[in-house]
Amino acid sequence: KKGGDGRRVQVGGAPPLKKRKVGNYAYSRLSDLPVAKKQFCFGVVVRSSPPQPTGGTDFMELLTIADESCVQGMRVTLFSRDTKRLPEVSPGQVIRFHRVNVELFEGHKCISQKCGVQGMAWVIFRKNPKTHQIEMYKSATPSPTILDSDLQRAEELLAFAASNDGTLAKAHTADAPPVVVRIRDVALSTLMGLVAMVVFAKKEKRTKERVSALLWDGTGGTDMQPVDFAKLIPLFNAEPPSELPVPLYGNLLSFICWLPKCFDSVKPGNWLQLNRVKAQLFNDRMEVTTTDSSDVNVLLPSSDLVKSVLQDYEQRIITFPPLPAPAPAPAPAPAPA
Repeated sequence: KKGGDGRRVQVGGAPPLKKRKVGNYAYSRLSDLPVAKKQFCFGVVVRSSPPQPTGGTDFMELLTIADESCVQGMRVTLFSRDTKRLPEVSPGQVIRFHRVNVELFEGHKCISQKCGVQGMAWVIFRKNPKTHQIEMYKSATPSPTILDSDLQRAEELLAFAASNDGTLAKAHTADAPPVVVRIRDVALSTLMGLVAMVVFAKKEKRTKERVSALLWDGTGGTDMQPVDFAKLIPLFNAEPPSELPVPLYGNLLSFICWLPKCFDSVKPGNWLQLNRVKAQLFNDRMEVTTTDSSDVNVLLPSSDLVKSVLQDYEQRIITFPPLPAPAPAPAPAPAPA
């Protein structure tokens, strides 16, 4: 911002800004953002999650931001190969975006952008806990342009968040799926909920520690076949849980959990309720994952959701084809004459 002598000075204790030309940026309210590239906006952070691997070369960070025109919240998806380029932001702080792409996803506008390319930049503002003054907290570049109007806009959004705390709390879960889908109905790139039992699970070490699991809910295609445990047991080095119905028909869905808080929940025999999971193809195999530990919940076997899944399975299993009879043992070779 401008000091007493008219020069711009840094706020928040960061190094002094380099002398540079001040840009003339036009910021849009979130509801007014067009579906286009290189857009400029502010938003107060309602929800944030730590960066998670995508299965490719990038890490992904999910945010929900809001302003006076978009109380329900707008989803922000940021990508980068280097997690240091992603904003380390918390709910209640204000973030400013420069040159981000606005897209349509499932009929809703959202921001989707790779950090550090095409001039994209972000700045985080907060209220200093000691001085209670609005300050720039963190930024994507070492010398961002900060004007008095930026600090004023951040202050307006913090006041908006404080006066609409209850409404914004609902926006935190506004992107939860309205219904739970079955494994047979899982679709790519769509947020959804699932209720399923963990059949197998194992801890692995990739780019970082994770748990790989196979989920079952008794659904599949029209030609459902029994699960081939002979192939799966060696892969997971474990037996399936005894609670599984026998015979076990249906498709198994791969679930990748990168959240250490949830590792103890993803155990064979546990029923899980997964919220806001997203499916993707990895090595031609469908898998689902989630980036928020609050979206992984263990259900009691007596819960209505679990009973519904099992009752549906029991009603349909009588129509499944019978298991093939075991092959007869080969006849003993005749004794040599």
